[in-house]
Amino acid sequence: MRRISSLVLACLLTALAGPMCPPATARGQAAPDRPAPAAFLPNDPGYNPWAWPLERFAGRQGTYACDIHMGFLNTDYFCEIVPDQGVDFVRDRVRSAADDVTRRVLGLIDDSDAVTSLAIRYGVGDISPDGLRALLPRTGATALIEEGKRHGKWGHPETHAKVLQLSDGKDEHYTVHGSLNLQTVGLTCKGNNALRFVERRPTLYAAFATLARAAGAGSGQGLFPGGRGGADSSGTDLAPVPVGDCLVSFYAGRGQAFVGGGPGTSDQPWPRYLNAPYAGQHADGVVNWYDAALFDAAAQLRQGRDVHLSIAVFEIGQTAWFVENLFRFVEEGFAGGAVEDRTSRERLETTRPGRLSVRFLWQFQSGGGTARTATAALLRGPSVLRRTDPATGNAYAIEMALVWPVRDAAGIPVNPTTPRDMHNKFMLLDVPGHEEARRLYVTSSNLDTPGEGSGRLWQAGTIVAAKPGSDAWSGGNAGKRQLFTAYRHYFDLLWDSREGQPGAGQAAFAARLAREHLAGAVNWIETVPREGDPAAAAPREGIDAFFFPVPLAGPVH
Repeated sequence: MRRISSLVLACLLTALAGPMCPPATARGQAAPDRPAPAAFLPNDPGYNPWAWPLERFAGRQGTYACDIHMGFLNTDYFCEIVPDQGVDFVRDRVRSAADDVTRRVLGLIDDSDAVTSLAIRYGVGDISPDGLRALLPRTGATALIEEGKRHGKWGHPETHAKVLQLSDGKDEHYTVHGSLNLQTVGLTCKGNNALRFVERRPTLYAAFATLARAAGAGSGQGLFPGGRGGADSSGTDLAPVPVGDCLVSFYAGRGQAFVGGGPGTSDQPWPRYLNAPYAGQHADGVVNWYDAALFDAAAQLRQGRDVHLSIAVFEIGQTAWFVENLFRFVEEGFAGGAVEDRTSRERLETTRPGRLSVRFLWQFQSGGGTARTATAALLRGPSVLRRTDPATGNAYAIEMALVWPVRDAAGIPVNPTTPRDMHNKFMLLDVPGHEEARRLYVTSSNLDTPGEGSGRLWQAGTIVAAKPGSDAWSGGNAGKRQLFTAYRHYFDLLWDSREGQPGAGQAAFAARLAREHLAGAVNWIETVPREGDPAAAAPREGIDAFFFPVPLAGPVH
């Protein structure tokens, strides 16, 4: 079959997008009689979360700091999704900054006026620290560059975080965090998401920068604000940080201090089997960041409200405590009438106040289908579980589905391997009619078994809520495009691509997302100067969201 190039695909998609994305002249006027030039969109500021601040800093005088803290850092990992042919992954050709995201990012850092601090910490990469220095001829000699896993053995930093930070040392501080590693394939083929936090004061920025230091040192003991932090975590008593119209709760940890677990965990009664990342709501030394969604859902349910929980995760460990907790809560509800707060003596008259609906997307379980665990039994069991209170009719239900699965000869979903990953790790909590209670959960962590694979590595997690009284996600804005609804729309598209659906699979998802990307209907960008602002205008404080994959080529705007 003849191969269709990405540029031809982009032209087709642009035609489908119609007038929502018209070609433009140098003066910004429509020029329908002449096709616009093609751009490599993974490097474009409208599609790449690192590009705009890097281009801004590279284009003006100043002193800058950059902190890259990545689980994976790779050069020349080129990938595109070709219609009717699938994924084309090319690693045997040396690229340039024109078609390699990593080379472009490093080039822009090196082009910045005065980089007074540059730290690059990464877990695994196809390029050595010396190789990175060679790509940074101006700044590499003085940079701190550390790789965690070398010659098959781990040292510090033992990290799975996905963070890139930039600061001018004054009033522009950028932190990008999510499931996106520094490699082209993560933008062009994998399912990924990234938040970009823009702050005037570097409060959240400092927390993420401290995580990088903790990974480099092998301990967070006393490193976090106010002397907080233990050997394996940031601690759970850091105050939420205001960023634009939102409040952001930060947590970092590794092993049992991020994905929970431990002896006797499953024997605990409700709510003590939860180990949410909130002060007083977890056992000593044990935190399950994902349990925050169950804790927050329960807080809404016990007020008699409807709650919708959406979960998208790439990998599930052989024992994943959150999976077991989730199914147990759907099965048992508020067992014994206890509320979610383990410090409270309040009791409810029913075990199922409110109504709960869960959509749970996952791609594979580690171990190649060999696990004989409670987690594995749940994943292989019925895809729908529904339990109803006969007295009230209130139901708690979960629907579970595989997304983009790759199966072995026995039909078992196995590790799809790069670049076929639905690599996302995020959750959404929606409360219809009470949208001020919405929550967005974004992390670098899979649903790991503590101590195994990435379950031993440092991770970051953020929980985003609208500021009380802001109506940023509620009131008249409840159904409008904003940060929360952008994530909900992306999840809905992923849900439509689950196994067994007409739009199933990575290629169909990428084609649909590309059409929406070219129509400007996917990413949420609220911080960059808008049309009509002065050319040198500073960014607004706020949170942007980027979703992947993106098409390789498209019109320049």
